Amino acid sequence: MPEIVPFRGIRFDPRRTPPGAQVCPPYDVIDAAQHARLLEHHERNAVRIVLGDDAAQPQGDAAEYRRRGAMVRGWLAEGTLQRDDAPSYSLYEFAYSNLHGKRASYRGVLGALKAKEWGKGVRRHEQIRPKVVDDRLGLLRESGVDSGVVQLVDRGLDTELDPFFRSAGEPFLDADDFQGDHHRLWIVDEPEKVAAIEDLLASRSSIVADGHHRYTTALRLGGEDSRPGAGHILTMIGDLEQDGLVIEPTHRILHLDSAEQVDALTKKIVSELDDNTGEPWRLERRGGAVIEGRTRSDLKKKTFAERIATIWGNVETIENVHDLYKARVQLDEIGDHALLCVLPPVTKDEFWTRCESDEVFPPKTTYFEPKIATGLVLRLIEEEMR
Repeated sequence: MPEIVPFRGIRFDPRRTPPGAQVCPPYDVIDAAQHARLLEHHERNAVRIVLGDDAAQPQGDAAEYRRRGAMVRGWLAEGTLQRDDAPSYSLYEFAYSNLHGKRASYRGVLGALKAKEWGKGVRRHEQIRPKVVDDRLGLLRESGVDSGVVQLVDRGLDTELDPFFRSAGEPFLDADDFQGDHHRLWIVDEPEKVAAIEDLLASRSSIVADGHHRYTTALRLGGEDSRPGAGHILTMIGDLEQDGLVIEPTHRILHLDSAEQVDALTKKIVSELDDNTGEPWRLERRGGAVIEGRTRSDLKKKTFAERIATIWGNVETIENVHDLYKARVQLDEIGDHALLCVLPPVTKDEFWTRCESDEVFPPKTTYFEPKIATGLVLRLIEEEMR
């Protein structure tokens, strides 16, 4: 079961920083153009912590990461950041525009998760890429600032959280961010409510939906660093079954050597995967040529993404794309030697069942929406947790 504890959070004072101006998406979904936009949006946007002040150089060395930590401590000293009076949880609700342009909302609880060996506190669902961990570990170790949020999911939690939301009172944060998404956050620091939330969370099953590499940094740092909070990581846990939480597929653009290779691979995929039942998928080529198929989900077999990857084999260049509009633009730019594989999403039932069996998905199989914002609350790992 997850060990999600309250802590004395560090938050942007809304009297000094316009509410909502400080938040940014998770580091791994911010491209160079959005990085630059966030730097211009506000001088204290959290992108300066997670990716730095130069959109062309988001990864830094130890000195750069120490500079970011000193920046955060400077904001704390001058009062731009304020420390909570007591250990607390945060109730958080996020209204956003999804990939299809529709409005949705999602909510849960923010706390600090004790990182334990996989399977002993939480389950993972995705393979880990060591190079990504190394960079995030360097930032966490050298800056001493915990800023990004691991996203956990459970089943049935939202009903039990509802009384806490209904009695929460006025929110600490109630504002739009740089792209018009809306954030509401309540600080829960009354001892009785804190204890009740802690007891509730301790009984949950949980799986990492997003933030595997952030969790792994805390797991590694906790085993090698004596600072009191080194083995914890900021975390939000919410209910998998909320309508506002969606598992989107990650589509693939394959770069092949010729149009003839595209023809051959298309025929092979259709021959081996299309059974005329189950989830729909498509293969697209430049100019709008489309072949549609269906494949029935079977928990005794690998996921669709793994099965189709086995068919295309050792294709050297593969792009992972979530947005179909952008994918089709790229397809047209690449030309006749490219193939867009529009994959079906992993359903919530399939996700939960496979994870409970400790099955680990390949990287970039799932894309969870929404992405939990960075900058809602910070934590210094040299400080005591309680």
